[in-house]
Amino acid sequence: MKPAICILLLASMMWSCKNNAGYIEYFVRYTTEDISLKSGLADPELYHTGMGDYITSITPSYFEQEFEVPAGYGTMQIIGQNGTYTTEPGTGKRYIKICHQPLIEPYFGVPDRQPWGYFFGNTESTYVFNRECAELPASEDSPDGGRDCMIRSHQFTPLAVTMPEEDETIGMYSTVSFNTDNLIKVYAGMDNTPYTQDDVFTYAPNYWERLKVRLEVR
Repeated sequence: MKPAICILLLASMMWSCKNNAGYIEYFVRYTTEDISLKSGLADPELYHTGMGDYITSITPSYFEQEFEVPAGYGTMQIIGQNGTYTTEPGTGKRYIKICHQPLIEPYFGVPDRQPWGYFFGNTESTYVFNRECAELPASEDSPDGGRDCMIRSHQFTPLAVTMPEEDETIGMYSTVSFNTDNLIKVYAGMDNTPYTQDDVFTYAPNYWERLKVRLEVR
């Protein structure tokens, strides 16, 4: 998910800038720690329906979606034929590294129906735009139009930036947070029997609410 987030952060930055002749150096830091943009109670845990009984939750490491395969699956392949497996010497623990597309397929469908980007700012809520992938004209939600699904997010600290004077440079620093605590939910699938081949591994509902962006100028 890193490249798409970075590209759309640049777009968010430009929305906040005023034209001038100076330069902006842009830096991005990625973290799995939750960055609080406002105070308040944590949101309640949500679960999908229609995927069988809930089994467990998994916290992957970093943005790479690497996690330990629950011991109940033994040596079986999970999540279809996706991902690559490694075994930890000594403990025998199995780990899988997998891209994010198979993990949102149970919710959005095949990759060409999945969100192609995450837009931060210029909205007061976070929502899925064009979930149906209908062909649409250009709009504020979709500047180029088309049939792409995307996420609009208000989890962003707006920042008005005045461009520096000619030959001057300022630094803009973005912290991109994707809270991975219990991100992956596991369900018992069509047979509703835990630890079988058809179990469903998918991101938590409204996983896009876990993406937050904080901008600073130094």
